Amino acid sequence: MNFYFGTRHTAVDLSRVVSMNQIHSGTVKYVTENNVGTRIPECDGIVTDRKNVALAVKTADCVPLLMHTDNVITAVHAGWRGTIQNIAVNAVKLMMDYGANVNNIKIAVGPSICFNCYEVKDDFVQAVESIIGKTEFVRNGHADIAGINIKLLTDFGVPRENIEFSNICTCCNQNLYFSYRGSGGKPNCMYHVIEL
Repeated sequence: MNFYFGTRHTAVDLSRVVSMNQIHSGTVKYVTENNVGTRIPECDGIVTDRKNVALAVKTADCVPLLMHTDNVITAVHAGWRGTIQNIAVNAVKLMMDYGANVNNIKIAVGPSICFNCYEVKDDFVQAVESIIGKTEFVRNGHADIAGINIKLLTDFGVPRENIEFSNICTCCNQNLYFSYRGSGGKPNCMYHVIEL
């Protein structure tokens, strides 16, 4: 599977989509065709091993993670609260419960806010340091939230070569992507979709 990081309209059948009522958590849930057309409550990641079930995650600077093996897919919203609750690894663990091998999981890290644009406060710095120690991903009041998620994933055992990073900043590229911070807090979002 190749990931595409540009803006594109695709022929996704909206009747097959499962989305989430995202709450900036570390919670990941398993879904089936019985959940199609619904929004899963109180979670920020969804996993399925069923075909013809499209998983959707919405973001507006937070990190979208789309993961797959031949048999299992996941869509994750990794905001700063979800990141420090290890949502990326929680998603991988749930994928493994449904037959995924950590060495075979491929991950797309989609467009999100970059280090230079993402100013953070001391509570975020302290939370990150509590899970991974002092890191180059957080310094001088800024953070690389995508980099933190990639580190958490590789520390867990996902091979780095299996992770494709868009390296596109939503805030720097507001002509193409929506940025919550760049817009001054306007409520809008982008959707990222994966399907077996």
